[in-house]
Amino acid sequence: MSLKKDLFLQCHQQLFSTKTIIYSHYLAPQGGKNIISYVLQTIIRLIDFDFNPTNAVREPRFVNTGRGLVLEKDKFSIEVIDRLKKIGHYDLKERKLFSGIHVIKVKKDKIQTYIETGVDPRREGMALIE
Repeated sequence: MSLKKDLFLQCHQQLFSTKTIIYSHYLAPQGGKNIISYVLQTIIRLIDFDFNPTNAVREPRFVNTGRGLVLEKDKFSIEVIDRLKKIGHYDLKERKLFSGIHVIKVKKDKIQTYIETGVDPRREGMALIE
């Protein structure tokens, strides 16, 4: 029997991109000690790269543990791994079981409210809207 418990964090991030449109992102991640890194990667994909919630949560994850870079197993191409080694990341590891994040994105303008969800296939559960 494992005594390891999942860490759980709810994150509400709100971004006002213009005076007329409001974006809200609700993230509900579960995972271990790398959860903050995964949440930040998802927020960057949502905001900086304008990914939809489904693509944002399904992208491969990585984390620097202080003992080298850990990549999500079988998710990164050999070209990406070779480039990382060329810039100094020689101690690369690959692991499975990266935590999952579910996202609800709400976009409001003067006329309508749009809602999108993203459910991470790495974990169980769903994103529900009432």
